[in-house]
Amino acid sequence: MRAVTGQTQKYRYVSSMTYELPFGKGQRFMNHGRLLDMLFGGYKFSWNYTIWAPTPMSLGYSGGTYTNPVTGVNGGRQNYPSNEPDPGSDLYLIALPQLRSNWQDIGTNRFVQTGQNPTVTNCGVTPIYYPNGSTQGNLCETVAPSFTRGTLPGNFWIQQRIIGANASMYKYFTIKERFQAELRMDFYNPFDWFNWSSVNTTMTQSTPATFMTPNLNENGDSTEGGPPQIHLSFRIKF
Repeated sequence: MRAVTGQTQKYRYVSSMTYELPFGKGQRFMNHGRLLDMLFGGYKFSWNYTIWAPTPMSLGYSGGTYTNPVTGVNGGRQNYPSNEPDPGSDLYLIALPQLRSNWQDIGTNRFVQTGQNPTVTNCGVTPIYYPNGSTQGNLCETVAPSFTRGTLPGNFWIQQRIIGANASMYKYFTIKERFQAELRMDFYNPFDWFNWSSVNTTMTQSTPATFMTPNLNENGDSTEGGPPQIHLSFRIKF
């Protein structure tokens, strides 16, 4: 079975800019008077924007019941002894997971994983039940029969892109020869972009509704971004 490494990144774009605002002494606007220059002159605006693909992930499945090929009784999946070569996967890939439209909306119950809207819905949120009572997969993956190798590749699925932006405005001014002050405002995530933490890619028989939902908590819910924040700061360097 072939697979890309878990560190593979399909794309990454980073951009930044700095712009000197046209106000104050030597600029086009408000260029007369010491007071205007002190209040509005000398400010610079900086902006950075980044978008990248997260590292690829694999799918998994746990907790299913399988049919014993000899006895016909449901139970654990049968496999070769541990000393036998065991390449590949125990799963078949039957459909590619697809991010749904508006994947950012995971519902109002965001800190209870079983109550979230999954970011992928074409795989289903319930396991598939077979006529004999065995349960072994969903619409995207199913367990290979006992003593059979699957075709599910590793590190093939990439979840939502990660996007981030920050803006800053700042000004330096001299107090005395050896003292310099900085007035600064930083605006983090001004567009309120969200990038959910890594989702659960393992279909678990006991809690199937958590498949493709992010594991969030009150202290951390985003790989990049989070609620917009404005920080104001003043410092003196000497």
